[in-house]
Amino acid sequence: MSGSKSRGFSRSGRDNEEDKSIKLAFYKTQISLTNGILTTVKGWVSALIREQGNINSYIEDWATQKVIYDSNENLSEVVITNVFEGVCADTIKTELADCITIMEQTCSDASTLSADLTLQIAKLNEYIAQLNSQLTSLNYQMSLL
Repeated sequence: MSGSKSRGFSRSGRDNEEDKSIKLAFYKTQISLTNGILTTVKGWVSALIREQGNINSYIEDWATQKVIYDSNENLSEVVITNVFEGVCADTIKTELADCITIMEQTCSDASTLSADLTLQIAKLNEYIAQLNSQLTSLNYQMSLL
């Protein structure tokens, strides 16, 4: 009878090895899945950073062109004798002013988008830190087996 009680409370070496194998497989699977997620999220961060750089470059290009426009007398004054006069000049002046207004709004929206991307990148970097912490924990737990 004491032999059967002992079996109930104590596991054989074989059972312990099977448990260890199962746990090891579990940790390896979790580590593999977490590494896959980590790779994906890092790819997202890289893509967002790249696109944010493109957006900021377009904003800078617009700002440069706007300075050129504002500092050029010929561009800021549409009525030019023997070139643009009368109704044509008025139309060009109105259309140019409308285009500049639209472009300024577009650049403002692009700046807002860039700021939003900065926040999103920061949140994804926090998630990357959590995943790295999870990997450290999983590796530690696996090393205890």
